[in-house]
Amino acid sequence: IIDIKTGAKAKWHFLQLGAYGELIKSEFPFKKYYDLYLNPDRFELVEQDGKKGFGYFLALMSAWNVKKNLGYCKKSLDIE
Repeated sequence: IIDIKTGAKAKWHFLQLGAYGELIKSEFPFKKYYDLYLNPDRFELVEQDGKKGFGYFLALMSAWNVKKNLGYCKKSLDIE
């Protein structure tokens, strides 16, 4: 799986890539995760640990839900 990025690298990109991978893995089997960074004068293909990223993504979502349920969050991410 390749996620195309046109901005600067960020440490959290592997979390997003892991979540994307989880969404598509049953329809489109794949073995590796990559971010492809595109800039006007160069490109860089970076292999990521998407499985770890998805685990971290789930942990962060769980933490968000705890904060929300205890009333610590001003905004809600509920999707209806």
